Amino acid sequence: MPQYLAPGVYVEEVSFRPKTIEGVGTTTAGFVGPARFGPISGAPSLLTSFADFERIYGGLDDLKLSGERQVNYLAHGVRAFFAEGGTKLYVSRVFNEKGSDFGLGGSTEIPTSHYGKASRSDSASSDMSFELVARFPGAAGNMRVIFHLDVGDNAYRPSAARLTRVKRYDLVHISTVSGGNRTNEGGGDGLFIADHDKATGDWKFVDAVDSNVSDIAIGDLGSTSEVRPVSILVEVATPRLTSDTFYPAEFWGAYQPDPRSSMALANRFTRNPDVRRDALTVPFAIDGIGLSEEKEALTVTRGLFEGKLGDLAEDNPTITAQFTLTNGDDGDLPSGKQYTGNAADFIDYPNVPDALPKNGLLALAGIDEISMVAAPGHTYRQSEDQAHAIKNPLINHCVELRYRMAILDTPPDLLVGGAQSYRNERSSEYAAMYYPWVFVADPRPGRGGQQLKLPPSGFMAGIYARNDTENAVFKAPANEVVRTALD
Repeated sequence: MPQYLAPGVYVEEVSFRPKTIEGVGTTTAGFVGPARFGPISGAPSLLTSFADFERIYGGLDDLKLSGERQVNYLAHGVRAFFAEGGTKLYVSRVFNEKGSDFGLGGSTEIPTSHYGKASRSDSASSDMSFELVARFPGAAGNMRVIFHLDVGDNAYRPSAARLTRVKRYDLVHISTVSGGNRTNEGGGDGLFIADHDKATGDWKFVDAVDSNVSDIAIGDLGSTSEVRPVSILVEVATPRLTSDTFYPAEFWGAYQPDPRSSMALANRFTRNPDVRRDALTVPFAIDGIGLSEEKEALTVTRGLFEGKLGDLAEDNPTITAQFTLTNGDDGDLPSGKQYTGNAADFIDYPNVPDALPKNGLLALAGIDEISMVAAPGHTYRQSEDQAHAIKNPLINHCVELRYRMAILDTPPDLLVGGAQSYRNERSSEYAAMYYPWVFVADPRPGRGGQQLKLPPSGFMAGIYARNDTENAVFKAPANEVVRTALD
């Protein structure tokens, strides 16, 4: 069947005759399972590559479920799906709170455990009036967030009494330079918010936090005054599972601390960003500020860089604040309840009413183009009863929707007789079970030359999609090669 994944002009023949019975395409899959990071509620986004998965749900690093380290089978299943020829995938992440069923207790309180939270890694003398919170649960939420205060060149032109490279609500540093020495304006740290009157065209500089500092009009500046634009640069380093170290930091952009700015820091790093892409990928939120717009900018800046703003009087100041989030973990091994989903009283940190009922398999139910579902690795470390408690909801999901099929795994390390016995526990025309597990070259860092045993469902979903694309739905996906298999 044709797939249109890139912009362009396409011509396709369309028959106006009554439709005959035809095969259902198997190009689009839905996976459900635990992952390193990412949303646990809401409609999943279409993934067209493994890089898309990494961007939202983290990479191939192992998980630590119920206190035990295990392979991240969902991530490896996604990688296998695309490697075998799959092109379109939806993923629903599940999470099980330690000691109870996460989001299934009927509580209306937003969970506070399992989410990474900020703890200062410098020697600040007082507490912040806000905190940094990982937006999703998981050990990957124990990230390191690095803020850099970037001070630009002088933007004030005294000959014309005007500013360049400064927009309304930008943070600026004002100082007076005399004899090679720089003195902060206003007697404090010299930080102000630039405000522009559109009617008169006049600029003024405001400090709404420090009552001892008066507003400054642009006409009050002298010939030796400098107005330097200031922005906050954000970097995020993801933790490694194997040690207390981090991957190289990723640059997230330059922002302004004032919420009225078009590049406001708190408007992007918030509990619920407005942009869909940010809602899926922004790793942390600045929470609990609770201030008016006029006071927020300078309060946040002074809170982030407390004790370090004295360096602003230098020509090229280097001011950095570093926060390491703690308390995040991967929870317990998910059970059938998490895979099934809960539409009644599920709750998480974003707490979006329309998104909360869409968790587990329920998140995949409303996506019509999905034709096959799988839960890679759901049989690992599970008793037979627990494995059936996950397998049965997968089959029931397909039976209820009537146009989907479930791709199932057998438990690992079974002999042929054991696999047959497990398969005979339930028969369904809406499911296919595959055996044995597949050996591949271990793609995790530092594992060169080793083999890794993975469940077959991710590979088979990719083969189904490849067969549909390269041949057609009339051809059964038999005698197809598992391209990435070693054994």
